[in-house]
Amino acid sequence: MKKFVAKVLVLVMTLAVAVSAFVACDWITVNTDRDLAQVAATVKIADGIDAQDILKKDLRARYMSYEYQYVYYYGYTTQKAYQTALENLVKNRIIVQQARLDLAAAYNDSLKKADAELDETTLYFKNNALANKKAIAPANGEITVQPDVTKVSVEGLVQYLTVYEYKQAYYNVRKSINSMIESNMEEEDEEEHESATYTARTTPSVDEDEDDTESFYMTDKPTHHERLDASATLGDDAYDETKYANVYDLNLAVYDAYKIDIDSSSERKKAFNTMISNLKENGLIGQDEKFDYVDGNKNPTPDNVLNYSYFKNLLKSQMEATIVSKYEDWLISSNKVQLTDDAVYEQYKIDFEAQKAQYKNDYSAYESALDASSDKSLVLYNPYEGYGFVSNILIGFSSEQSAILSAKKSESGVDDEAIDATRTKLFGELDAADQRASWVYNNYGDYDAENGTFAFEDEYLVDTVNAALNEKLSKFIGTIDFKDSYETDHDGAKETVNLFNSADATKIPFDTFMNDYMKDIGFKKAIFAEGDAATVKMLGAYDGTASVMDEADLDTLKALCFAFSTDPGILSKTYGYIYSPYTSKSTYVKEFAAAAKEVVAKGVGAYTIVGTDYGYHIMVCTKKIAKQTEMLTKDAFLADVNVEGTLAYNYREIKYSSYSDQEINKYVSKKVNDSLKDAVTYFEKNYEDLVKETSAN
Repeated sequence: MKKFVAKVLVLVMTLAVAVSAFVACDWITVNTDRDLAQVAATVKIADGIDAQDILKKDLRARYMSYEYQYVYYYGYTTQKAYQTALENLVKNRIIVQQARLDLAAAYNDSLKKADAELDETTLYFKNNALANKKAIAPANGEITVQPDVTKVSVEGLVQYLTVYEYKQAYYNVRKSINSMIESNMEEEDEEEHESATYTARTTPSVDEDEDDTESFYMTDKPTHHERLDASATLGDDAYDETKYANVYDLNLAVYDAYKIDIDSSSERKKAFNTMISNLKENGLIGQDEKFDYVDGNKNPTPDNVLNYSYFKNLLKSQMEATIVSKYEDWLISSNKVQLTDDAVYEQYKIDFEAQKAQYKNDYSAYESALDASSDKSLVLYNPYEGYGFVSNILIGFSSEQSAILSAKKSESGVDDEAIDATRTKLFGELDAADQRASWVYNNYGDYDAENGTFAFEDEYLVDTVNAALNEKLSKFIGTIDFKDSYETDHDGAKETVNLFNSADATKIPFDTFMNDYMKDIGFKKAIFAEGDAATVKMLGAYDGTASVMDEADLDTLKALCFAFSTDPGILSKTYGYIYSPYTSKSTYVKEFAAAAKEVVAKGVGAYTIVGTDYGYHIMVCTKKIAKQTEMLTKDAFLADVNVEGTLAYNYREIKYSSYSDQEINKYVSKKVNDSLKDAVTYFEKNYEDLVKETSAN
């Protein structure tokens, strides 16, 4: 889920900042605690919210965690970078204060309404915030460091958060502190391990729009790597599917159990002291701040570290970032950002006319757009007949077979008949084989030493509705020669890395491959002869009238491509290769171009098998492009806009996402600009030594 404001406008302090990034730099002048405690600016956007000071120390921390990059990489002077840091800190304060005001008003209003009257985002906020259905007072923007959620005093920032968000904030800061300690430890030399050489193979991509909401995590099953990450904290319990059946429960358990590790070894304790010393040296922690200063505690727990001013500010920033992210969700769901269907149609007309002007007399530009089209980028104007897409599962010749064919072609006086005879003989000897050996070498799954098998993790497989096929493709199809194993750290967890001498795919005769892997989903052996459309057949329920193959069948084809196709280019294609009635003859080899023409003409679900100098191509029409030169009428567009899968529906989904980003940006930018006029007081004399350009600078 894209968080436009949180990522673009609110540049909160980086949690994982490495202390080494700002230690012993000659452009840093160490100031006294009194100097750094001076107020650089004060922000107060409304009467209902407390004024917040931006200290010179905050400016120093912001510069060291982010804006210093402007000096190193973009040619800024140190003074200009500090000025930029102050401007960003002021904008951050304004946005966070506005988020607190608006969210508090929305939450308090929701308490007066029935659940049925609320949108999904506001309802979840109402039912799960730590405010516990008591009115939120937005005035106080501070936090009390009290990690135990059962003892928390619900005030300040905490009241906006759910239990999950509250615990996650503490976890992120604890993890950041451990990372900072480790960055100060001397790196140990790792033993080098030789591994097999191989050509990497593309893996399935992850949907960038996968839901990452808290409610989604309650039903989302953890992946192997998520359990592996959790095992660093929970041990073998992380793999207990009865205890942690969903991501929400697994994460909460990690958040509760994760600890700051200061003294598990003398090296860590030394690194911790070095880290604190560096932070004090640079003015980010006061010289008089002590680790055990809380209530005079003589035996402090590691979480007392969070009471150091620097780490307390990190925790505050983490909570504020969560609130701003929640604010953006609310802006969208509460119709503060609203895109009407009429407005969508008006934008559709503009885009249609723009494409018409570009593609009408330029099929090259049209083909480029069509080839790059996806569910995020639609081609609205289609001026040409005969275009479509074909999937290509290539069962290719081995290097030895290709060499035989090449040698025959190079013989003096050889004719086409002799070449065809050689190729036909090679077709009869053609084998399919699992192409995923590199996934084995990369440890993209689990090696079963007892059975000598390698099972791929779910994230490296393409789900299909065919359970039998899924089972067949879940393991590497071949023999594995195990070499050695060693342990390494994976985000704090000990991970076993297996080394293999080889992963040799089993050779599957082509006819056997068709029977064992293709027959169950509707394929039969049918060799295409150029111009002989009778060899084209239809898959399953498809009759050629559909314009796009359904997602389940597309997934089946993708799964087979990833496992067996020796054509790596097909792996990154959503629908496969584009067929053009104008350019395909010159783009593809003649047999492939002719076969593509026939299956596209027949329609979605049409398939054939054609032999070329590369091997056998199992080809399927996955999408057919209908000619569309007339703009949809408003009535036709609006009739389809709520019908999933239609052009109007898909177009609105795309536009709503981009429109929301733009409108949120405009909405929040206006709030910031309005507040900059009279909500900010600057105290230039207190920080002029950082921003004023001088001849010495």
